[in-house]
Amino acid sequence: MSSLMFTTVFTLSFGSFVPTAAALVAGDLVKGPNSDAVYYIDGTMKHVFPDSKTYFTWYASFGAIKTVSVSELDMFPTGTPVAYRPGTKLVTHPNTARVYAVEPSGNLRWVPSEAVALALYGSDWAKMVNDVHELTFGNYTVGSDLTTTYHAKGTLVQKTGDTTIYYVDGTTIRPFASSSAFDTNNLNYDFIVKVSSLSQYTTGSSVTGVESFATISGSGTSTVTGPAGSLTVSLSPSTPAANQVLIGAAASVPMVTLRLQTGGTAVIVDSVTIQRGGLASDAAFTDFDLLRADTWLTLNNSSKTLNSTHNATFNDDFTVPANSTWDVIVAANMAASLATYAGEYPTVNVTAITLKNNSTLSGTLPINGNVMLTNGTITAGTARVAIGANNPSAATKEVGTKDYIVSSLKVNNNSSETAETLVLKSMTFTQNGSAAPSDLENVRLRNTNTGTILGTIAAPADKKLNFQNLNVEILKGNTINLDLLVDIRGGSARTISLDVDQKSHIVVWDNLRGVYVLPSYFSDASYATGDATSPYYDPADTTVGNGKLRIESVAVTPTNVAENKTGVLLGKFKFVADGEAMNVTALGLVISTTTANSRVVNNLTNLVVKDPAGNTVAGPKDPTANTNYVTATATTTDTMTVPSGETIYSIYGDLDSDWTASDTLQVGIYPSAMTVKGDVTGNTITPTPSGQIQSTRITIKSADINVSVAPAPAAQTVVAGAQNFEISNLVLDAADSGSDVRVTSLALAIKSTGAAFPDVVSGVQLFVGATEIPISSRSTACAGATCSTAATNATTTLSIATGNLTVPSTQSKTVKVVVDMGTGATSGTVAVGVQMNSAVTAIDSESQSFTADITPGNGSAMTLAAGGTLDLTLSQDPKAALAVGGTTVNVGQFSLQARYEGMQLNAFGFSLGNPDGGYDQGSDFNQVETLELWESGGSSALGTISVSGAAATVTPSSVATLSINQLKSYIVKAKFRDVTVPSSIAQSNAGMRVTLRWIDADGTSAGSSTLAEPTYSTAFNSFSSYKSIPTVALGSITTDQVTGSGSEVDLFKFSVTANSMGPVGLAKLSFSVSTSSGVRMSLTGYSLYMGPASNDTSSQIADSGDVLVQQGGDNLAGIHQVAVKFDYNHNSGSTQTDLGSGELIEISGGTTKYFTLKGTVSALSSTANDDSIITRMGGDAGFASTALVNVGGIDGAVEHDDFIWSDLNFVSGYNSSTATYTVGWFNGYRVTGLDDNTTTPMTQTD
Repeated sequence: MSSLMFTTVFTLSFGSFVPTAAALVAGDLVKGPNSDAVYYIDGTMKHVFPDSKTYFTWYASFGAIKTVSVSELDMFPTGTPVAYRPGTKLVTHPNTARVYAVEPSGNLRWVPSEAVALALYGSDWAKMVNDVHELTFGNYTVGSDLTTTYHAKGTLVQKTGDTTIYYVDGTTIRPFASSSAFDTNNLNYDFIVKVSSLSQYTTGSSVTGVESFATISGSGTSTVTGPAGSLTVSLSPSTPAANQVLIGAAASVPMVTLRLQTGGTAVIVDSVTIQRGGLASDAAFTDFDLLRADTWLTLNNSSKTLNSTHNATFNDDFTVPANSTWDVIVAANMAASLATYAGEYPTVNVTAITLKNNSTLSGTLPINGNVMLTNGTITAGTARVAIGANNPSAATKEVGTKDYIVSSLKVNNNSSETAETLVLKSMTFTQNGSAAPSDLENVRLRNTNTGTILGTIAAPADKKLNFQNLNVEILKGNTINLDLLVDIRGGSARTISLDVDQKSHIVVWDNLRGVYVLPSYFSDASYATGDATSPYYDPADTTVGNGKLRIESVAVTPTNVAENKTGVLLGKFKFVADGEAMNVTALGLVISTTTANSRVVNNLTNLVVKDPAGNTVAGPKDPTANTNYVTATATTTDTMTVPSGETIYSIYGDLDSDWTASDTLQVGIYPSAMTVKGDVTGNTITPTPSGQIQSTRITIKSADINVSVAPAPAAQTVVAGAQNFEISNLVLDAADSGSDVRVTSLALAIKSTGAAFPDVVSGVQLFVGATEIPISSRSTACAGATCSTAATNATTTLSIATGNLTVPSTQSKTVKVVVDMGTGATSGTVAVGVQMNSAVTAIDSESQSFTADITPGNGSAMTLAAGGTLDLTLSQDPKAALAVGGTTVNVGQFSLQARYEGMQLNAFGFSLGNPDGGYDQGSDFNQVETLELWESGGSSALGTISVSGAAATVTPSSVATLSINQLKSYIVKAKFRDVTVPSSIAQSNAGMRVTLRWIDADGTSAGSSTLAEPTYSTAFNSFSSYKSIPTVALGSITTDQVTGSGSEVDLFKFSVTANSMGPVGLAKLSFSVSTSSGVRMSLTGYSLYMGPASNDTSSQIADSGDVLVQQGGDNLAGIHQVAVKFDYNHNSGSTQTDLGSGELIEISGGTTKYFTLKGTVSALSSTANDDSIITRMGGDAGFASTALVNVGGIDGAVEHDDFIWSDLNFVSGYNSSTATYTVGWFNGYRVTGLDDNTTTPMTQTD
C-alpha cells in the first residue's frame, strides 16, 4: 500500500513534459511514454529518480525533461536509483529512528544525537529531514557517524554576517570565487547552512568553474562527468586591424578576437593562454580580460597580468552553449602613461586553449593578433567611482518592500582635457549575498541627478545584473549619481549585496580619445580612500526579513445546500504567503448562523480544511458554542504548511437532517488569532488583516424547481411543413433549491385555434443550448382523443433518461422546444407550454421525488400559413450620377428578406426606361449593353443578361436562396455602351434608369405552396452616359496674402481630371466673390491660371478681359458674380459676353489640370485683419436642356449655366475656335466634386 502511495505522489508532482528528443546524450533527463518516472542518462546507463523530493535536490524545475520512446530507453541499461544530492537534506525512513546526512556516492553519515544536529545544522535542523522509501534506502551505504566538528562532505556553509559561501570537502572548505561559480555548478541557495564559525576547517582552493559535484551520482555509483563536445577556434573577421594606436590609461582595448563555434553539445572552456609578442614591453600593459564581443561582459573573474615569459592564463571556466558562435575579445588595459614605451609594436597571441570533459579542440594555434602601435604623448581621460549619496546602511527589510535602494554610487569625470566628455556605457552588479535571483524583481538603475530610470531588469535570471546601452554623458568635472532600486519578493533570512566585482564592470567611454576608460574605485564618498580589491564597490548588506501572510475571502457556489449531507462546501479562503512558506499550527474557524447556536453545535460536525488538490490538511473538528451563544468556533491544531504564493483552502463539514429550511451558515477566520511561523525564519508571523474574514453565506434549502414559459420566441407565422421549428422555451429554475434537481419527465401542453389541431405538432426535440436532451421516441408526438380535433388542447409527456436533464442548485436552464409542423393545416394558431403542477416530475440529488412549482403558460401563438412572403426594401444608393461609356457602374441596390420560410430565387425582371430629366433619346435601353445582378459581398455575378429592349430578365446561373428570415442585399450593375460617334447606338448625355418589376421565387418548406410572383414598380436612380467625364476636386489657398491695394491674391484653387476614356473640354466656370464687410476691401480684376501641378500658376488662361463680372444674380449671390471664359492665346482683344465664340480648355484623358483664380485688391482699409474675401465655385442644380445643345444653348439661355463642359464626342470633329458652336455641351449637374449650387468656400484674409 505504501509503495502505491509513493508512486502516486511522484506522478502528481511531475506534471507535463516536452516532446520527444531526437537523440540522447550524457546529462539528459528523460521519461518514457507509459509513465511519469524520470531518468538521468549518464552516457552508458539510466538512473531513475525515486521521487520528486530527490529530483528537487538536483533540479529546480521540470523544464529540461524530454519524452522518449521505449526503444530509446532500452538502449541504456538500468543503473541504481539517483540518490539525494549531498549536503541538501537529512534523510530517514518510516521504520527507523535514525537520521542521516548524505555524502557523495550515496554514502550516509548518522547524526547520532540532537546535540550533533543542533551544532551542525541549527535549531531548524528537523525541517531538513525527508523520508526515503524503504525500497530505495538499501541503495545507500552507511559510513562513520558525524560529530559536532565537521559537516558531511558536500554541505554548503556560510558564516553568519559573511557573504562567502563554501563547499565542505572533508576537513577542508573551498570558497566559491563568485556567484557565477556557484550557479554554474547547478547549486541552490536554499540549501546553504548558516553557521557561527568555520575556524575548525582549513581553507582549500577556490571553486571557479564546473566541478565534479555539479553532476549526478547514482546511489553507490561513481560520479558521472559531463558530455564531451567539440569546439572550433579561429581568428574572427572582426579582429582589430593592424597599426591601431594604443594610448595611456585606455581600457578594454581589443588586441585579438577569437571565434569559438560549438556543435550539438555545449563545451566548457577550462583555460585560455595568451602571449605578448612583437617589439614591445610587458610593462605597457597593466592586465588583460576576456570579453564577450556581443555583451562586453568579462568571462574571467579577475584580470590577468603577464608573467616573466610574457604569458597570462585565464583559468576561469566558461561554457559555450551548443550550436553557438561566440566572438571572444582578448582586451588589454594599458598603463597610465606610455611615455616610456612610445613607438613600440606589440601583438597579443592566443597560444593555448584547454577544454573540460574530454571535449575536442579544432583549429590551429597560435592565433596571432595584428601589430599595434603605442603612443607616448596621449593619455585617455580618467573616471572615479565612489560611494553615492544614498548608499544604504545595514538593514533588514520585509518581504514585499518596494523601491528599496540597495546600492548607490557615483561616477566622476576628472579628466585633464577641457573638452574630454566621458560616456557611461554599461554597469554590472553581482549579487554576492545569499538571496537567490528570484528573490528580487523590478530591479532598476536610476540616474539620481535627473530621476530617469536608465534600465530595468524585471525578473533577474542569475546573480549578475547587467545594464547596457546606458549612454549617459559626463562632462569634464561633473558627476552622476546612480541608485539601484529593487522590489523584494522573497528570501527571508537571506542577504542582498549587489556589488561591483571587477573594475571593468563599469564601462566608460572617452568621447575625445575614442577609447574605453577603466575607472578608479574609492571606498568613501570624498575619493580619499582607494579600493584596489574585489568587490570594488561593496555596499552594506540588506537582510530579507520575515515573510507575510494575507488571507482573503473567496466566493462559494452554490450558496444553497441541502441538509443530511456529508462533505458540504461551507467556505473558501485564499492564503497569500510572501517570502517564505508558512506553518500554521492553530487555525480558528468561526461559524455564524441565523438559527439557534445549539443547532450548529449539534447538527454541524467534522469540519475539515482541504488544499486545492482535495487533501485534508487540518481537522476534522466539531464546533463548540461560544459563551454568548452568538457563534460557534472550531480550532484546528494540525500543522498546515502554506506554500509561498497563493493557495485557496476550502472548509467542508457534515450537515445532519435536523436543520430548518432557510437556516444559514457563514464560516469566518480571525487572522490575528492564528498561530503562524515562517518556515524559513522560524519567526512568529501575524497574518493580515486583523479583523474577521468571512466567506459566502450558505443557506440550507430543500430541493425545489420552478418551471415557466419564456417570452421568446415571439409570436410569428410558420409555414405548414416547416421542420426543426423553435416553438417555445421553458425555464427550469433551481435558484431556491438546496440540491441539484434531475427532471425525469416533462408534459407539454399544446393549444390550437382555428383550423389548427394539436397533432399538427410532431417530432418534438429538447435542447439546452446546442446540446440535445435525449427523450423517448414514443413521446415525441401528441397522443390522445383530442389530438386531431381543431381548436382544442392536448398534452404530450416526454420521458427523459437518467441524468440527461439536471439543473444544478441555485442555477437555471432554458430548454428549447423544437418541433416539426405538419401540412394538414394552413391556418389557425398553435402554442406549446406547460399548465399543470404535475407537468414536471423531478427528484433531488438523493433520488427523492418532490413536487415542482409550475407557472402556467401557453407560449407564443404561432400562426400557420400555406407559404411565406418575400419583403423588398429599395436602397437610396447608388445616387444618380454620370457614367462613362464602356464601363460597368452600380445603378441600383435592394434588399430581400424571406419571411416564414426559406426562398429559392429563380428570376428577376427589370425594365430600362426614361431618366429623371435631361436628354432622352427615346430608346433608353440603347445606353446599356448588359445588366448584372450581384449578391452584396459576392465574388461573381449571380446572373447576367445582354440588353436588347426595354425589358430584361436576369436568371441566376446557380441556385440562389434565402433561408428563413434571412436578409440579403443585391446590387444591379449596368455596363454602358461606348458612346463614340458615329458607330454607337448610344449617345452622349442620354440618360436611363432601371426599374425592378418582378421576382420569381419558390418557398422551400415541405408544405409550402408556390409563391405568387410579386410585382413592383420600383425605379432606381438615373444615370447619363458620356464618352468621358470630368471630376472636380477642391484645393486650398494660402491665407494672409493681402499686403496692400494692388496686390494680386489667390481666391480659389481646384483641379479638373478627365476620365481615362477620353478628353473633356471646359467652356465656362463661375465663381461668387464677396467680402465679409462689403465696404473695407474690394477687387478690381480677376485672372485664371492653369498648370500641371497644384501650385503651378505659370500659364494665365483668362485675364480681366476674359472675365464677365456682374453684381449678384442666380445662385451666386455676392458683390461679384464672376464668369470666366477662356482666351488661352490672348487674342480676343475685348471683353466677351458671348462665350459661344470663345475658346475651350481641353484636358487629355486620364490627366489633371490645376486652376487658381486670382483677384486684384483695391480700396483696402488701413486697419489690419478687419476684412476677408470669400470665394465659392458655382455648380448647377438641374440639367441644362432636354436636347443636345452647343455652348450658346446653355450660357445665358437657361437658369443652370455656371459650369459648361463637353466630352468632345462630336461627329464632325472640332478645333479650339469652333468647338463651342458644336452641339454636345452640358452643364455641371451631377459632375463629381460640384455641389448643386456652390462649393465649400475658400477665404483670403487681409
